[in-house]
Amino acid sequence: MTKPRPAHLRCERLEGRALLSSLSQDIGQLVHDLGTIHAASDVTPAEVKAVGSDFLAVAKVATRPDPAAVAALKTELISVAKSGTITPKDVVVIEKDIQAVLTSANIPPALAQQTAADIKVVITASGVDKADVTMIADDLKAIATDLQSLRK
Repeated sequence: MTKPRPAHLRCERLEGRALLSSLSQDIGQLVHDLGTIHAASDVTPAEVKAVGSDFLAVAKVATRPDPAAVAALKTELISVAKSGTITPKDVVVIEKDIQAVLTSANIPPALAQQTAADIKVVITASGVDKADVTMIADDLKAIATDLQSLRK
């Protein structure tokens, strides 16, 4: 006969599943939104798929990122969303901020670099407008919130 697990362990396990489920849903929303943007852009389906694959790989190994790195990314995304345009400088800053968040969440450096680079490719080729920027920023904020909720 197996001994039942203590209630706190069952709760932590369920809480962890809920967090991963939320993260998975938010990643799915980002991939969906990027796909919608793709319809009016030069972004290829392979580029969109690459970003989705990157985030699924990230979700498997992520821990809580550095709050300062998340705050820096959030600030940049809000700034871009307010301006309604993405300049080449913005793309570079967002790429670096994403890489910093992923690295601080114990994502292997190669995966962090690949994810940031794939997002940069999509942003650059997308020809996004203000509504698209806001939508992507909201998706990334939701993912960042999910990552912050994960325990180390």
